[in-house]
Amino acid sequence: MYVNDDDYTTYADTLGVTLPATEGERLIQLVKASQYIDMQEPHLKGVRTERDQDYAYPRDDLWINGFEYDDDEIPAIVEKVQMELALDINAGVDIFAPSNNLPVIKERVEGAVEVQYATPNGVQDRGRVSKAMELMKQLMHNNTSSIPLVRV
Repeated sequence: MYVNDDDYTTYADTLGVTLPATEGERLIQLVKASQYIDMQEPHLKGVRTERDQDYAYPRDDLWINGFEYDDDEIPAIVEKVQMELALDINAGVDIFAPSNNLPVIKERVEGAVEVQYATPNGVQDRGRVSKAMELMKQLMHNNTSSIPLVRV
């Protein structure tokens, strides 16, 4: 994990968010958030610093927003992403559920419920948008052909 319970509790308090009363329940949220970040590893910038490390961070050859990070450093943005994901979990969001946001084009109620969804062809997937997901983009490889900006 990247964040401890005290940091998470302080962060939530700053935002006015009520967290579970027990440290164990908060720890579950933090572990799930950490697991989600680690599941994104194939898409993360940089490479593991050690072959057998438990988590995706720290990373070697890591550049975020034009700044290089040491191979023993966990960027603050990783910690913030973990806390934001944990807050999403706290709010009842299943961060592991695949997004299925197809628009409903027909619903019928006559003794039974009938729902028809648009076909996936031509429908853009509008995945869950949250602060955590927006911040996470900064940790991931850019899939476009742009040139990265590096500050020296």
